[in-house]
Amino acid sequence: MIYLLGLVLAVPMAYIDPESLLGMRAFNGWNMVYYLIILFLGFLIFADERIQQAIVKQRFVSLILGIALLVLLDRGLFIKTQTPSVGPVFQETIASWCFVLAILGLCMKHLTVSGRFLSYATEAVLPFYMLHQPIILLTAFWIVQLRIPILVRYLIIVILSLAGIMLLYEGIRRVSVLRLCFGMKARRGKS
Repeated sequence: MIYLLGLVLAVPMAYIDPESLLGMRAFNGWNMVYYLIILFLGFLIFADERIQQAIVKQRFVSLILGIALLVLLDRGLFIKTQTPSVGPVFQETIASWCFVLAILGLCMKHLTVSGRFLSYATEAVLPFYMLHQPIILLTAFWIVQLRIPILVRYLIIVILSLAGIMLLYEGIRRVSVLRLCFGMKARRGKS
């Protein structure tokens, strides 16, 4: 049943006109309806323990299925549909759902212990999310112009962006007003 939820994602991706407001794929390749459904599915998954157990149990099946669908997509072998152009979109969307399930299943199984790092990382999620795009774009703007191999440029962008994001986050987490601006709880007063 958890894989059938992927069809709920695939239908709007395949059949909503990409030229329309709802079908526009300017959001990293997915349309607005896709993100609304993902939001709803997130609530559904975490509201029902049985769905979570199924995701954990099927985590490796999800990973293998996602890889298989992408390999078939790369080879030009598509899910058969009435409209030939819909097959690749359908397949790509279902593959992405399988990867979401695999990642969720692996994390639910193996990220169960709490510790200092997990507490730190949990608090950093929203600021990291808010900072990552502008920092990556600013870093990449300068690095992509260098005449060095693309892999080296990629590594430089990743390392400098991560360092910049973490440096800004460390500053933000120490200032109460900035903490609130970035969706973090106010610091507790020193006793």
